Amino acid sequence: MLQKALYIVTVALTAGAALQGLAISVVSWIQRKESAVAKLLFSLLISAMSLTLLYSLVEKLGLFHKHPSLLFFPIYFSYSFGPLLFFYVKSSLYQEFKLNWRDLKHFLLPIAQANFFFFMMFQNAEFKHERWINDYSLLYGTFGYPVYLLLFTIYSYFSYRFIKFRIKALAHIEHNDYEEKHALRLKKMVKGLYLLLMINSSFIISNFLSNYLLHITLTNNSLYLFFSECSFAAMIIWVGAYGYYRVVRSLSGE
Repeated sequence: MLQKALYIVTVALTAGAALQGLAISVVSWIQRKESAVAKLLFSLLISAMSLTLLYSLVEKLGLFHKHPSLLFFPIYFSYSFGPLLFFYVKSSLYQEFKLNWRDLKHFLLPIAQANFFFFMMFQNAEFKHERWINDYSLLYGTFGYPVYLLLFTIYSYFSYRFIKFRIKALAHIEHNDYEEKHALRLKKMVKGLYLLLMINSSFIISNFLSNYLLHITLTNNSLYLFFSECSFAAMIIWVGAYGYYRVVRSLSGE
């Protein structure tokens, strides 16, 4: 009974978080304070997170098992979270910021991951199933998780450091109240996201160590699955709440 209840709650929360994120990715465009570049990067960030969560939901519902042709459907963008967050922070704090060709190096792994999924989308179901079972790839699955955690952690950390530097710099230059308040709100969002990422990371790392050192698979435990999956959904909800807040404040003229 408990296992079934946890399953239903997890599916409902995951679906709600994904839909909320996708909705915010569209709604965020109507806020007036940020530049077009910042709005685009934020929209891409929360869309990438929401679609990746949606991919995990499809897997949880067993649809990949029932329909192998859906395996590797290209909505999995875990490597893009970090770079998108970092450049959103920069563009949000500096209205004049523009992406240039030198920034492309930060997106090489996200592009490789997206291209891999697009390539796999057109393969036959048998080949997809074989690759899915033998998931020893740096672009997804078992070994994809450490790369995702490393990238997201590093970019989240430097995003936070960048915001702190900007807040300190504001004390020595002429600025308005909005710039300071926005920097503090952005700091709060990134700090909260970083903490949620650490929680989510602890679940992934503990399962990895348990699996390969003790030969115990924690994903068979319903409580572990519940808290692990909810911790990732919480990240999208947190970022979505920040996006919604930005829209409301912008429309109210603050």
